[in-house]
Amino acid sequence: MNITFKYIFSFFIIFIFALAIFIGNIIYWYGYFGIRKNLYILIDKNASLETSVYKAINFYDLMIFNNFTKDEIATLYLDNKDKDQPNALFRTFYNDLKFAFNNKKERNEISAIYKDFENEMEFTCEALFELNNNYIEQIKNNSKSAGLNDIKGNLIKLCENTGIADSNDYTTVFERHFQFIRNGMVSLTDYTYPGLLEHLNSGGTISRMSLFFNCILIYLLELTNYSPHRNAVQNLLNLLLFSIRLTELIYLFFDIILINLVIFVYIKNIKNYCKQIFLLKKIFKIFENHE
Repeated sequence: MNITFKYIFSFFIIFIFALAIFIGNIIYWYGYFGIRKNLYILIDKNASLETSVYKAINFYDLMIFNNFTKDEIATLYLDNKDKDQPNALFRTFYNDLKFAFNNKKERNEISAIYKDFENEMEFTCEALFELNNNYIEQIKNNSKSAGLNDIKGNLIKLCENTGIADSNDYTTVFERHFQFIRNGMVSLTDYTYPGLLEHLNSGGTISRMSLFFNCILIYLLELTNYSPHRNAVQNLLNLLLFSIRLTELIYLFFDIILINLVIFVYIKNIKNYCKQIFLLKKIFKIFENHE
């Protein structure tokens, strides 16, 4: 009875241990897939904003170079239920902006693998171009920029003159970009060639928009989208590799324990049982001969 109880108890301990490993492994992988899901959601939100940035420029270019009106662009781009609403086209820009920056939950969930410049420092013109120093060095080393002096310093001055970093909030850069586009699209009312030339020569809207985009916004996109996404995906792959190896080690450890239990507990006891059976067989044989 004691031997039977010992076997039942040892089997129960092994079962609890195996169940704990299995449940712990499920919880760990559930956390991994949660991180992956939130990273993809954040990338999708950032991508929607980036798409909207380029889409806004394309709309403005279509109006200037292809004589499209705002209504024609709205007809092509918006759903039927929205295209006849006033300013519906412009609202899509700000809806994308709102959607992209409603990301606190995702950022908190993946803080272990996702870092952008906002995690490291406040948004300033100096930080914007210091973190993009590699690209500025590439511009310096290009033969076409041989006559340019102090490229980084001039970019910082240009940024500071816009006042875009006064609030230390990088979302204002995207707001300013959309505002430039909106102002340009609204102010363009004459689609004849003289009217288009007049629009391009007066107000400076397109030049401000182009300068702002090429000298500030593309550097910001590197810090909010491109570089953090690349690093986060690589970190996610590293985490996946670590998770696979950890799972393999856990199950290998469990297999070693299980094999040792079988060898040193069950097989040893089976051997003792066999000796007892052979001994009983001899006893019965002797008893039969005696009879």
